[in-house]
Amino acid sequence: MIKVQNGMRFSLPLVMTCALLSSVCLAAPKPLHHAAKPQKYLGSDVMASVDGSVITRREVTYVWVETDDKAQQSVARLLFDGWPALGSSHHVLSVPRQDIYQELYSQVWSAGTPPYAAIISNLITEHLVRVVAARKHIVVTSSMAAQQAHLMFNEVRQQHHWRFSDAQLLKQFHVPYNLLINDLTMKLQTEKLYSAMVAARLGHPINDNDWVVVRCLYTSAAPDGVMSSTSKAAAQTRLEGLLAQYRKGTSFKDLANHSEYATLQQDGGLIGPSLRDTYWPAPLQAAIYALKPGAVSKPVYYNGGWWAFKVKARGAAIGAANLLTAWNAEASAHRDMVIVSLRRAASIKSSVKLPPEPDVTVIYPPTAHLPTLPYTQRSA
Repeated sequence: MIKVQNGMRFSLPLVMTCALLSSVCLAAPKPLHHAAKPQKYLGSDVMASVDGSVITRREVTYVWVETDDKAQQSVARLLFDGWPALGSSHHVLSVPRQDIYQELYSQVWSAGTPPYAAIISNLITEHLVRVVAARKHIVVTSSMAAQQAHLMFNEVRQQHHWRFSDAQLLKQFHVPYNLLINDLTMKLQTEKLYSAMVAARLGHPINDNDWVVVRCLYTSAAPDGVMSSTSKAAAQTRLEGLLAQYRKGTSFKDLANHSEYATLQQDGGLIGPSLRDTYWPAPLQAAIYALKPGAVSKPVYYNGGWWAFKVKARGAAIGAANLLTAWNAEASAHRDMVIVSLRRAASIKSSVKLPPEPDVTVIYPPTAHLPTLPYTQRSA
């Protein structure tokens, strides 16, 4: 039995108490597809297996009680439905663990996926990333995850001009510390896995010199949607005319306003920082990385248009803070891609039907997959 003091919100210690379920036999109705017949559940029942790493019913219940808003509302309803209308702080209500199991596993869901299936799916991802990271000798300690949490809290403090400590923010937002550390550990592990994938393409570890910031000029060889040899030549002539103006003293930034693509007309055609072998298609990347900072490329034709580039900054000249921001954006944009690729290669067995995989397009190296306009693929 779980005892709860009277009040309108149950505390974090209570939630954690609810999560520490016993592994003894617990009576509860069967899941949705057999709801009519009762079944005994064991807290240690294995609900999924990921390359040999098991997920138990206790783990699913613990995460559900700790993190899910709807779950907390459901548990709160269990706690308060029978509460005396004029109860005092001396009243205590007890909720059997069986009721918590029934709330999570045995409701009839008229639409959508039962919450435990989504939780198992998330736990599968966490277990899988942990297994693969260990195989690749990628180490992320709890101290590294805690430092990541501190940086995240710093952003919150700066945004709201707060002076709360990390511990005070955890209490303010009712965040279970251990689950936060697990989540940030997985975040760092996926970043390191993606870094290893990029390094494998490059043939060497990622370094500052693999980052570049450029300004772009672009003229379309098919402005009306139809391309011919005449329109292709006309587009080259227009671009060479812009480059002639640059040589006469017009700034590259101002000329970018004449690019025939709206995105490049913003901020003077500025793109980046972008990481080698993740962003630009091979023909354009070759032209960009052949330039020294301040140099301008010759016209380069690619996939329906002519391009010219001016390297604004390369490597350390971009600045450590900008490179860190760029890497965080790069890793975040490709995290789902890393996870999906891991899941497709993994051995996953589950006792419940899981939600479908997220609709994520796996973007391969530029030499293997060439997007139509590379800057539109940034978030893919």
